Amino acid sequence: MVGMERRREFRVPAEVEVRIAGVDAHGELFAQDALARSLSLSGALVTGIEHNLRCGDGLFVQQNGHQSKFKIVWVLDGQAAVQKFKDEPCPWGELLGIEAVGTGR
Repeated sequence: MVGMERRREFRVPAEVEVRIAGVDAHGELFAQDALARSLSLSGALVTGIEHNLRCGDGLFVQQNGHQSKFKIVWVLDGQAAVQKFKDEPCPWGELLGIEAVGTGR
């Protein structure tokens, strides 16, 4: 499992500051700053998480004024792999060479 590359999308090894928000494993609302790494159009690895999260839960990720809802795929030691819901815009699309469509007007 570890070390096996199953990704179908190109990932950019960038690191960007993000704001994440959601409900933790105890049912409490939270918001905090974190870092997103290994960026793709549909996901990222979020690090620096200070709350207990659960796989399958939703997580809002905001970057540079763009916010999208993601699903938590896995969580381990303050990190979470997240996958963007299908109709959500990509918050770091500009870094990947596209516009973050679906936000604003």
